[in-house]
Amino acid sequence: MDLRYQEHGDGILEWILGEHLTATVSSEFKQTVLSTTEKLKPREVIIHFAEEGYVDSAGIASLVTLQRQFRKLNASISICTKSEAIREVFFLTKLDRLFPLESDLDQTLEKLRP
Repeated sequence: MDLRYQEHGDGILEWILGEHLTATVSSEFKQTVLSTTEKLKPREVIIHFAEEGYVDSAGIASLVTLQRQFRKLNASISICTKSEAIREVFFLTKLDRLFPLESDLDQTLEKLRP
C-alpha cells in the first residue's frame, strides 16, 4: 500500500494515499492510520488522495470509522483530493457534510491552522 504521513506542525498530520481506497487496502489503511495517529495525537488529520482515483464502499466505511475514532481522540478529519471521481462520491453520498472536502493542500492547511 502506498501510504505515508507528514507532520505539518500546529497539530496537523497529513496522510498521503497514493492509490485507490478500495476493499483490497481499506483494512490495512484504517489500521495503519489509526495506530500511528493514536501515537502522534494530532488535533487535525488530513487524508490526502495524491493521485486521481476512486474510493469504494469499503474505503468510505474505513473513513467513517476513522472519523469516529478520531473524535474520541479530540481530532478532526478533512479530505483533500483533486479527483473528481472521489469528490463526486462524497457529494452523492452527502459525506461532504461529515468530512470537510478540499482540492488543494495549501488551502486545507490554511483553514486548519489556528
